[in-house]
Parts: sequence; C-alpha cells; structure tokens
Amino acid sequence: MKSHTRTSIFVASVALAAVFSAGCGGSEKDTRETGEIGGTISLNGVPLKEGSVCLTGERGTDVALGTIEPDGSFKMKYHQRNALPVGIYKITVSGGGPTEQPSPQELMANPQKYNVKNPIPEKYRTVKTTDLTAKVEPGQNPPLDIELKGTSK
Repeated sequence: MKSHTRTSIFVASVALAAVFSAGCGGSEKDTRETGEIGGTISLNGVPLKEGSVCLTGERGTDVALGTIEPDGSFKMKYHQRNALPVGIYKITVSGGGPTEQPSPQELMANPQKYNVKNPIPEKYRTVKTTDLTAKVEPGQNPPLDIELKGTSK
C-alpha cells in the first residue's frame, strides 16, 4: 500500500510537470503582471530534501510548481518561466518518495531502502485542506519560509 501511494504521487508529479511543460495553451498571450518567488521548506524544523511545492491561484487556473532541492530550497515555475501571475495562491506540498526507481532485483535485495513513508502531513497535500497561502506581488518577492507542522498518517 505504501509503495502504491508513493508510485501514485510520483506519477501525479510527472503528469503535472508534463502539463506545465506543454504550456497549457494561451500562456504566450498572458499579459498579466508577474512576480518571481521561491523559498525554503521544512517539516517540524528539518528542511525537506525532496518533493515539490505547488501554488494554485484563487480561481484554480493558475498553477505553479517548484522542485524541492536537497537543501530545502525551491523556485516556482509557471509555464516554464520563473515568473507567475500576481495574486493569492494556496500552497500544497508533496514529497517523500524515492529519488530513483529501483530495479526489481534491487528492490528485492533492499526492500527497506525503498519503503519510504510520505512525511507530508495530509492537510498540506490538497488545495481543499491546506491552510498555507502566498501572495505574489509584481517583481522579485521575498523568500517564502514554509514550516510544516505535524506527522503524516
């Protein structure tokens, strides 16, 4: 079951990245003001080393994705650009899966290495349940310092 959840999160992240890289249509005609934003993310005071941060605009149509680096930092991308439309965004987080896909032989030899529990508390995983928000202003924005609290179930 844990492996299935991890695989589902990975597949969803890849699919979301594919949608963003495809451009979602109309992005070249977008003339709204934009801002750049990034920051750091930690869970109970410990920087996250992998995963992604997603910002979803109030209307649900503007979605930006940032990959969490090993030092806990991230930089948001919107349609392959560093700038995203100005506005209020809900913040969701995914992460905790393995950084590599093991071969069947490796998985059999080291099952504990790849049996990684998703550490992100459930409330931060969906737009409906998260209480985290970010306001993106025109130009370069101050870094977001996101501190997640709690444990996953």
